[in-house]
Amino acid sequence: MTDVIISRQGFGENDELPATVTEAAPGQVVVVPDGRMKHVVFVDGEQAGVVFDESAARLERGAFAVWAPKQSKRRDGTAGFYPTLEDAALAAVGRTAKPAETDSKGRRIVTVKGKRYIVSAVTPARPKTEGAVSWIPEAYACYWSERNGETFGPMQRALASRRPGTVGRAIWDAISQ
Repeated sequence: MTDVIISRQGFGENDELPATVTEAAPGQVVVVPDGRMKHVVFVDGEQAGVVFDESAARLERGAFAVWAPKQSKRRDGTAGFYPTLEDAALAAVGRTAKPAETDSKGRRIVTVKGKRYIVSAVTPARPKTEGAVSWIPEAYACYWSERNGETFGPMQRALASRRPGTVGRAIWDAISQ
């Protein structure tokens, strides 16, 4: 069972575990919020790691940083950067989540149709309001072709409304999984 339960209930008084952790099925991964941008990952009632939510910074390398000393190959305990909280929780317990590919500068790389593209963080949609002079009708991500580790060519936008089969749509589908 590799489902991840995202608990909305934090730790109780005296740091007792919430019911979602104590009543979880064996092998079930449970994520409990602990503070503003931190989540604690449990499996079988034991702490497996910590996930830091860095999505507010809109980082290209992945919005969720995992600290799990048992799963890390680094001395500082960092296990990787992942696009979703669920992927990060699975990585904290050593399950099959694969970190987002990044280049040497920490920018996210997506391979589509055999080519590599450097992709920015997703810019969320901002609806038009009364008196607004600008708005963003739908969420998008910017991307560039990648050659020898550098951006190449003009900036393009990946959107969900692009026609299926195009590079922009394929990149959007890849980053929004």
